Amino acid sequence: MKIFLSDPDFDMALALRGSRPDTVHEASWDSPDWSALPEDLPTALKHHFVKTIADDPRFYSAHAVIEDDLAHGALSSMIEIAFTPWKSYPGERIFLGEHVIGIISPAHSGRWPSSHIEGAKRVQFAAKDRGILDFTADIPAIDGWMRFRPEELPPQVRADLGISKRTPNS
Repeated sequence: MKIFLSDPDFDMALALRGSRPDTVHEASWDSPDWSALPEDLPTALKHHFVKTIADDPRFYSAHAVIEDDLAHGALSSMIEIAFTPWKSYPGERIFLGEHVIGIISPAHSGRWPSSHIEGAKRVQFAAKDRGILDFTADIPAIDGWMRFRPEELPPQVRADLGISKRTPNS
């Protein structure tokens, strides 16, 4: 296997096998054995790209564990991207809205080993403008919303990411 892509924490990696260069394989800390993805290389790259944008520290984000019904309602105005779930992100679904990315996935406890939280989903929203995420204030969360703002990063991290001291909406 030739690894061509991994996330920064190496929680997940994608690789190609020389004998089958059209098939993308994945492995993760949870599942270290390589397995073929159901997506071809171009689709796997698009899938990873959208997921990376949602996790990019240059974007404003809001994360919470919320009840199933509320989670689906929060994403109802968005369009689901028809990506096939990966073994490293089981049950994850990605949505696009006007200037916002939404991700819904099974909710797990924050303790190791994590366990599934029945009747709840983990939702994440990411946007370039923090005002776009104001709608999340009206959605009740089980343990409250965790919010991330680029201007809260340490100065050296902001510099490394090319984020100016003041962001456009701060």
